[in-house]
Amino acid sequence: MTGTRNLKYEQNFFGACNCMFTVIYALILRETVTLYGDRKLGYLWVVIQTIFNISIFACLRYILGASNIGGLPTIYFLLIGFTCWNIFDECIVKCLKAVSANSSLLEFPHVHPLDVLLARCTLIAATHIFTAAVIILGGLAFGLDFEITHFDDFTILLLFTFILGFSSAIFFASLNEFYPSVGKAIPFILRGMFFVSGVFFSISKFPSRWKQYLELNPVLNIIEGMRMSVSHTFSYTFNNHYCYIGFICASLLCLGLLLEQASHRRFEL
Repeated sequence: MTGTRNLKYEQNFFGACNCMFTVIYALILRETVTLYGDRKLGYLWVVIQTIFNISIFACLRYILGASNIGGLPTIYFLLIGFTCWNIFDECIVKCLKAVSANSSLLEFPHVHPLDVLLARCTLIAATHIFTAAVIILGGLAFGLDFEITHFDDFTILLLFTFILGFSSAIFFASLNEFYPSVGKAIPFILRGMFFVSGVFFSISKFPSRWKQYLELNPVLNIIEGMRMSVSHTFSYTFNNHYCYIGFICASLLCLGLLLEQASHRRFEL
C-alpha cells in the first residue's frame, strides 16, 4: 500500500509540474506578443534600444578618454550594468499590472497569478540575456575579447539577478493591489535607484564613507560582482554580499507570497 501511495504521489507531482511548465510556456508565448507584438521591429527593438543606451554613455566615456574601466572594455562594462538593471527594472514595472491585464486567463483552473508573473519575468530576463549575447558577439567580431573568468560567480549572480527581479515583482505587484498609489510611485523610485546602482560607474571611484551606503543596494552588488566575474583585473570585494543579496531576495519573496495570498481573491476576481 505504501509503495502504491508513493507512486501515485510521484505521478501527481510530476503531472502537476508538467501542467505548470505547459501553462508557463503558453503564457510566455502570449506575453511575447503582448510586450513586443505591437512593434514592427519586435524583439529587434530591444537590441536597438540597449545598443543606443550603451552608445550614449560609451561615447561620453571615450570623449573623457576612458576606453576601459578597471581593465574591462567600456562596452562590456556598460553592457553588464544595463543588462542587470533592465532585468530588475522591467520585472517590477511590467509586472505591476500583469495580473489584472491577464484577468480573463485566471478563469482557467490551471492558470494562477504566480504563473503570469513568472512567465513575464522569464521572458524579460531571456530577452535581455539574448540582447547581451548579440552585443558580445558583435564586440568579438570587432576584436573586443570577452572572457568569463569566474564562471561560478557569473552563474550565481545571473541567477540572483532574475530572483531579485522576480521576488520584487511579486512583492510590488501584490502590494499594488492593496495600495494602487504604489504603482505610481515605483517609476520615480526606480529612476532614483538607477543613478546609485552602478550601471555606468564603479563603486571603487567613491570614498569609503560613501561605499558603505551604496553597498546596501543589492543591484549594485550584483552588477559589480558580474563585472569582476568577466575580468582578470576588475576588483570588487564581496565579503558577505552573497548572503546579503540572498537575504533581500528571500525577504521580498516571502513578503510577496504572503501579500499574494492575502490578495488572492482580488487577483482571481
